[in-house]
Amino acid sequence: MDLYNDFINSLKQILFQGDISMNDAETVLYSTDNSIYELKPFGIIFPKNQHDVELIFELLCQERYRNIT
Repeated sequence: MDLYNDFINSLKQILFQGDISMNDAETVLYSTDNSIYELKPFGIIFPKNQHDVELIFELLCQERYRNIT
């Protein structure tokens, strides 16, 4: 889980303007897709604008974050 914490902290440091939620209620809400499968996310990222989306993908392209799904 340190990788996910590192990713979230990196987002906060590079001027991400959207919201980040890691509370249990929201992660449970987003853990299903109306199927029998359930995968609880570590956190949920809500980009505010196109720049936020670009920041997310720039980070995900870095070698250390390539295993984040």
